[in-house]
Amino acid sequence: MEWDMIRVNMASPEFPVTPEVLLWARKAAGYSLEEVATRLEKVSKKIDVDTVAGWESGKALPKLTALRKLASIYKRPMAVFFLSKPPVEPPPPKNFRLLAAGDDRSLSPETLLAVRTARRLHSLAREVSDGLGYELVVDLPHVDLSADPVQLAADERVRLGAAFEEQVGLKDAYEALWYWRDLIEDVGCFVFQLPFPREDARAFSEFHDDGPLIVLSTKDEAVGRVFSLFHEYAHLLLRAGGICPSFRLDYLSSVEGRIEQFCNAFAANFLVPAAQLESVAADYPEPAGERGLVSLAYKFSVGKHVILRRFLDLGWVDRATYSEKVAEWEKQRAKAKKPQGGPVRQEVKSISQRGRRFSSLIVEAADRGLIAPPTLIEGLGIRTKFLGDVRAKLTA
Repeated sequence: MEWDMIRVNMASPEFPVTPEVLLWARKAAGYSLEEVATRLEKVSKKIDVDTVAGWESGKALPKLTALRKLASIYKRPMAVFFLSKPPVEPPPPKNFRLLAAGDDRSLSPETLLAVRTARRLHSLAREVSDGLGYELVVDLPHVDLSADPVQLAADERVRLGAAFEEQVGLKDAYEALWYWRDLIEDVGCFVFQLPFPREDARAFSEFHDDGPLIVLSTKDEAVGRVFSLFHEYAHLLLRAGGICPSFRLDYLSSVEGRIEQFCNAFAANFLVPAAQLESVAADYPEPAGERGLVSLAYKFSVGKHVILRRFLDLGWVDRATYSEKVAEWEKQRAKAKKPQGGPVRQEVKSISQRGRRFSSLIVEAADRGLIAPPTLIEGLGIRTKFLGDVRAKLTA
């Protein structure tokens, strides 16, 4: 970023910010003029849409209090507003949701912030690794759509060291998520969990030679995150990262539709291999019944949808049965109350969001005196007094 700043007279009640930068910051954050004006009403009832538009056009200047609030809304350091021109940032990953007919909604501010945060964490990992003298090694095969996702899933289970006996021994989806996440991070990926609405996406991914990114939504259920983890992993194998919605797009005949079909097939076959499913399902008198589906989903640490879809793909249920069940579950999900989580210890939240691989880099850099407290706070997302707790959790 080019920090070419304009001169600021601190004695002035109004600050000569760059109008183009204010406009850029709002649009990059995903807010409309109306949304910003509404949030600024807490600063002054005199601020309205015309006021904000005036700042962005250069017809007026914001005061310090309003400027601080803008920095808070846009999640930017206030110094950014004094740049002589907007900085250049890469666009968000390809939004696969836009492929669906009639769905042209913009990404929410929460999702755009998650993209920026993930990219910043990746940049931080690179900087810290350089300081530590480490090379960020990535061991990820490169495939294309001509590959067989079923065979690729079997090969990757072997390569990653995924043992079926360990998988069925996991106590729940949360433990499964940690198990699978560690295996994927061991081959050089960074897996982050950040808050963004499920209506926007369940996950997104981005390939980098020095650390591919998979970002899961904390707003999704644990079983959903498990499937998304391997759906996005397949995107990385294809070197075709993107933002993936909560609904299926594999019916599309476009290249993007084929990518989604490939990634769904890979994830399903990786998590629920046909031979193992057939063996385990044989123990149930009605595996396609509600009790059978729930039990099998628990056994494989996936959602009921995944088991039912495997039955459909393997020809064990027909399309009508599949569609009827899915529609019934969606109605139940819409009526169900969202569970309210309790307080979470800071070190647990930090490692859960950042992952063990990234967190270990930051802790080691801090212990060796290579990063300042602000970088530590940004990296782990906690205050410095919790560093010992994070260190203890990582080594437990």
